[in-house]
Amino acid sequence: MTPRSGWWNCAAERGGGIVCWLEIMQAVHSDGPMRDVYFVASSGHELVHQNFAIFPMEKTVEEIYALYRDALRFTGVFPTKVRDYIVSSSSSG
Repeated sequence: MTPRSGWWNCAAERGGGIVCWLEIMQAVHSDGPMRDVYFVASSGHELVHQNFAIFPMEKTVEEIYALYRDALRFTGVFPTKVRDYIVSSSSSG
């Protein structure tokens, strides 16, 4: 997370995060994700000003909780997948 928002005056500050974000998107896409993955590019204070907290969810609380429980399994696997991707990328490049 960067302390400033912007694309022109903050390019050096934002660039590294954007590169990492794009690499993660590519890795998730190439492996075929086990779950739905949403990538949202914005900064925190912009989310507040746009009232992102009211993002429409068409699911019940029970459905959301079930997704959360399923996601816990994914978060257990994700670090290993990222590590494997990094190792395979560095050895092939």
